[in-house]
Amino acid sequence: MDRVIVYALGKVFRENREHIDLAYDVIGYSDKDETIVKGIQNGISVKDIDSFDYDYILVASDNHRIAEELGDETGIPAQKIRMYLPYLMERSVLGNYFAEDREDLIVDRVFDDRHGDYSGVRYIDLGACSGIECNNTYYFYKRGGTGILVEADSSIISNLERDRSKDVILNRAVSDVGNQRIDFYVCTENRALSSLKKDHLDGWAEYNYSSQKVSVETITINEIFEMLNSPCDILSIDIEGYDYTVLKTLNFERYRPKVIIVEMLDTLQDRMNNEKIYQLL
Repeated sequence: MDRVIVYALGKVFRENREHIDLAYDVIGYSDKDETIVKGIQNGISVKDIDSFDYDYILVASDNHRIAEELGDETGIPAQKIRMYLPYLMERSVLGNYFAEDREDLIVDRVFDDRHGDYSGVRYIDLGACSGIECNNTYYFYKRGGTGILVEADSSIISNLERDRSKDVILNRAVSDVGNQRIDFYVCTENRALSSLKKDHLDGWAEYNYSSQKVSVETITINEIFEMLNSPCDILSIDIEGYDYTVLKTLNFERYRPKVIIVEMLDTLQDRMNNEKIYQLL
């Protein structure tokens, strides 16, 4: 049974304490609020955590920022900090998450045998956007993984090169035909919604978003796989309404990513493509 120090003694902890105490060998409890620590049996001050022998810190919260702040403030490595998430009770999850709907934590479970060491893992990230927030591969990048990030919005590229310096960054639009100039619609208010399809962006009309049409060079998904020049562990596709168009052109006989993550929104304009993606995969 894993020896843990439970950190963050708020609502998630209180609602799930019985399960936590049964599932783990809890050697102590800690929290940023020292008054809570002093009022609980086996309370451990944050500054004293490293004097204890534990397997990892179990952060009892669904707020990944708490885990990140704990690591920044104490120097405890990411591999020694895990999230306790009630809907994944059967296994605590390594570190904090970055994907919009915690897709990275699900993939972490797929690669359970790695125990947080993702050195050697290779990924392709189509529609990387910021490269951190709501990104499916940053979790693995922080733990040693590397790969290729593709983003059509040129205004984001410099930030990607800064924040994902170990990755290859391509300022291209992924399309079914490569080496062409094509119109790309940049959403001024929310860059994550920028798309090759004007009607996709128009689907968010209720928010009164504005767009700017720019020209960008295209690249195919098979050309990107060829550039990776190694087996692909994770393929992430989030290209706003163009996901199926690109995915159906992948040469599955030659390229077999272990995990594929595709954004599937529950909107009228996305549902038909969602069904096509299901059938294809």
